[in-house]
Amino acid sequence: MLRDWILKMLHRTETARNAQARDWFRTINTFFILGMGRSGTNFLADLLGRCPDTLVYHEPIKEDFPAFVEAHASPAAALRYFADYRLARMQELAQAHDIRNYGEVNSALRYHAGAIRQVMPAARLVHLVRDGRDVVRSVMERRHYTAGAAGHHDLHPLPSDSLYGRWDKLSRFEKVCWLWADANRRLAEDVPRWLAFEQLVGCLLYT
Repeated sequence: MLRDWILKMLHRTETARNAQARDWFRTINTFFILGMGRSGTNFLADLLGRCPDTLVYHEPIKEDFPAFVEAHASPAAALRYFADYRLARMQELAQAHDIRNYGEVNSALRYHAGAIRQVMPAARLVHLVRDGRDVVRSVMERRHYTAGAAGHHDLHPLPSDSLYGRWDKLSRFEKVCWLWADANRRLAEDVPRWLAFEQLVGCLLYT
């Protein structure tokens, strides 16, 4: 009985906390720029964070990475994570700052785009895409699909994917190519507004 009462009180507290976070974010502008890792997310977060009255983070919450793996397989898991946990954590990060704009440039939320739209319908979402050749070259220098890789470093196709049954026969290079293609295909389905990293850099160089 005591355990049930404690759990009930905790649930009420979390519900109130999440409602408060929703109300707080309605008072400012919010945006999320989502893309595959190694696509310029860190660079862009630093650039946008220099704007006045604006707080911009690059992958600020470590729990995003295990949640990212669950979100890849389950839109329901993505919604649960963002609505029940992530929104309140964002408010904790932002509320101490005097800002009008809150944003994230975040590869770990790329499978949460649908959840973000449901929870924060006024938020602006942008799909950041970089030439796959450059991304794959960069990812090949990291831990993805190496011995002992796990979690977001070892993402696999879903059963509905044409490569699901052939996955173990693919080379590491082919798996990394799939990772880029899957991320950008899914983002293109969920986020109609997109930005090419190369075009952004070109504009900055010639401005």
